[in-house]
Amino acid sequence: MAVIVNWVRQQYKAEYCDEVLLFDEKFKIYYVDNIIIKTEWCIEQSNDFLDKSNQWQHLQHYLNNPVENITISLMKQGSDFRNKVWAEMCKIPAGQTMIYSKLAKQINSGARAVANACRDNPFPGIIPCHRVVAVSGLGGYMGKTSGRALEIKDKLLNQEAMIRANMEAKN
Repeated sequence: MAVIVNWVRQQYKAEYCDEVLLFDEKFKIYYVDNIIIKTEWCIEQSNDFLDKSNQWQHLQHYLNNPVENITISLMKQGSDFRNKVWAEMCKIPAGQTMIYSKLAKQINSGARAVANACRDNPFPGIIPCHRVVAVSGLGGYMGKTSGRALEIKDKLLNQEAMIRANMEAKN
């Protein structure tokens, strides 16, 4: 139930964008040679949907049912500290959350620095920054503290909690 990342150094080629539909939300994947450069949720409501290929079917399957490991190639970016935070986030199991301060303590840092690394995550949806929450609630998501971004974070957490509860009920 983890994201296993193969970090790839920056490529200098044209980038492409595909969109997949997850939980009735449009999720954009920017890539070069099957290496993901960044991802983003479409915050603005749109009925336009472009399903260009099945290239990201394994990623779409994982995001809709994140109970298995996935190995994915992502373009290495950010500082060593941010990469450390993002690696720790990938260890948080689907259906569980961790507060900023606990994650900070695990890496000998401060909660604000961890929150900033979450905000700067270029791969929301893949590197599960949505699983990191504030002591008093959801916290932020993709640099936003209200609106559609928080709705998406809430939707992801509820979906994962439901999947986890169903798995535990079967055992």
